[in-house]
Amino acid sequence: MQYQIIRKTSLEDLQNSINDLISADWRPIGGLTIDGANAERYYLQAMFRANATVAFKERLRREEGNGPFGLW
Repeated sequence: MQYQIIRKTSLEDLQNSINDLISADWRPIGGLTIDGANAERYYLQAMFRANATVAFKERLRREEGNGPFGLW
């Protein structure tokens, strides 16, 4: 799984970035966060993507028994 946080200074920019990532199989986690602690306001959204290729490689690695410390 991949994880990232998007941070933009305008809601429109955030929406555009979120829509672009959704088109690339990313999904939002939770709700929107607004950070106004500094002079400039930021809008943030956490996103994740379950990468099928990485998951498949992880499964193969476990089935082959060459995991860390030989645990699987």
